[in-house]
Amino acid sequence: MDHFSAIRLFARIVETGSLTRAAIHLGLPKSTASKQLAELERHLGVRLLNRSTRAVNLTAEGTEYYREVSELLGRLGEVESELRERGSSPRGRIRLDIPSSMANSLLIPLLGEFRSLYPDIQLRVGISDLRSASSKKQRTASSASAS
Repeated sequence: MDHFSAIRLFARIVETGSLTRAAIHLGLPKSTASKQLAELERHLGVRLLNRSTRAVNLTAEGTEYYREVSELLGRLGEVESELRERGSSPRGRIRLDIPSSMANSLLIPLLGEFRSLYPDIQLRVGISDLRSASSKKQRTASSASAS
């Protein structure tokens, strides 16, 4: 018996109020769901649900068991969501060298939003006008040699 699958099935039966609806939701044949539930009850040594052709009702033990496992399943869902979010968000380092005119007009206004969208990216920004100064020197040298 896949114990975890049986617990999820039991919780889904309680939530939907039906073995058939729970089986459909989990993509199981009704006979498989019925067998899993029976195996879970046999494993625990208690009857969790009173079943009839029209209704499914929790026993006292089933009520207690559902309360405990629903908390665990809820917490497990939260942990899985957190991990999926971490795994899907970009992370790493970016090194960016940019002239101050571009930094002031383009980069700086967007930094706050970038940090909130991508908290796992380490951004190193170098702001200077060295490239602009060297370009001016080259243009000046070109102009002088042309004269």
